[in-house]
Amino acid sequence: MASSSSSQNPYANVPQGEDEGTKGKYFVNQYEVSRCYGGPEEGGWWFDRGEFIHCLAGPFTREEDALKWWTRWKQEQEQAKRSTPYKMGHGPHDGVDPDGYGDDNYLLLGGAWGHSSLRTCVQPHEGKNYPETRPFYC
Repeated sequence: MASSSSSQNPYANVPQGEDEGTKGKYFVNQYEVSRCYGGPEEGGWWFDRGEFIHCLAGPFTREEDALKWWTRWKQEQEQAKRSTPYKMGHGPHDGVDPDGYGDDNYLLLGGAWGHSSLRTCVQPHEGKNYPETRPFYC
């Protein structure tokens, strides 16, 4: 088994930095990831927001051990798919005009829309929400 989590972990976009207190340790973290409205620029853009749920396992001293645990857990979970609630921005007022009709010109920044997904990954730190600050269009 390769030691690179990015080659085996499809969720490599979640935070990967090591914390000084957990250096040399690996954790299996779970996130609820939502698509959030970033703004109207260039026809509208969206970003992923990950809310840390909990650490499933760890710390492991070797990344290979964490990856083995994650692989076994993932295989067991494929049969027990869990759905997430449908999100509509910041609430019923998000994305509607003053008369109550749906209008994308009234979407609030940072609101999550649709079903989120559960992502589990091996990281060299305990889980944390991401991004730390809301991204901005440049």
